[in-house]
Amino acid sequence: MPHHGLSAGVPAGPVRATISDAMSFGIYLGGILLITGGLIYAAAMLHAPLPWIVAGALVVLGLGLLMAVKATRQRDPSG
Repeated sequence: MPHHGLSAGVPAGPVRATISDAMSFGIYLGGILLITGGLIYAAAMLHAPLPWIVAGALVVLGLGLLMAVKATRQRDPSG
């Protein structure tokens, strides 16, 4: 049986992730961590209850992660 270069579970085309994509993702995450840290500090200075600080931090980190992935993901080639 001839081999056509396709393996089960392995994409046929090259992976197109580049260093700039990883850097963009890292910049997004760095910014989100900085913002989250600032919000945590401000909430602690305002004597907000700890469960609310943790919940708010998790929401901000989750939204930031979703935004970073959406902004830096690779589009599927059409065709």
